[in-house]
Amino acid sequence: MRSRMTGMWWGTAIEAPDPGALARFYAALLEWPIGHEEPGTAILAAPEGSMYVTFQQATGYRPPVWPHRRAPGGSPTGAGLSVPGPSVGRPADQLRRLS
Repeated sequence: MRSRMTGMWWGTAIEAPDPGALARFYAALLEWPIGHEEPGTAILAAPEGSMYVTFQQATGYRPPVWPHRRAPGGSPTGAGLSVPGPSVGRPADQLRRLS
């Protein structure tokens, strides 16, 4: 495995029907800035600058189904996003207001 070099970035890409809206939700939740946004793509940058989360528009997006199972019109859930942050402990009503 290659070690990390200057100029490399690490992160994950998440498909969404509206990447800007999803990025704004997670930016508010995690208190991370949106480092870049353009039509079809938005990128959150961790405050430490070592990790990024990219939200990309997906044509024909079908939302995942929970629990892990296939259902008509849905895709199986393949991964979850679990990121500790200063706001993750917010009460559920506050999180609902962000969405």
